[in-house]
Amino acid sequence: MTPKVKFEFGSIDPVTRRPHSSQGDPPTQNQEPPALIRTEEAARILSIGRTLAYRLKGEGAFESVRIGGCSLIVRQSVYDFIDQQVEAQRNDHA
Repeated sequence: MTPKVKFEFGSIDPVTRRPHSSQGDPPTQNQEPPALIRTEEAARILSIGRTLAYRLKGEGAFESVRIGGCSLIVRQSVYDFIDQQVEAQRNDHA
């Protein structure tokens, strides 16, 4: 008699399309979110595509740092960008 094998699939990150790992899981209540994020995460926060996120990063819309071969965005600069966009639209409609 052959034992049945149960396959379990973990959740897939919709941005990177890779399985979640223990290091990549969303922060719990006791953890602070990381200060530096990948461009894909910035795209997810802004609900935009990766291409537009890379373009905005290239135009200097976000502060970024280079660590090794990796270019990371300062998370707070994404939220600052949102604030700037909201303020600009308020001024345009005033």
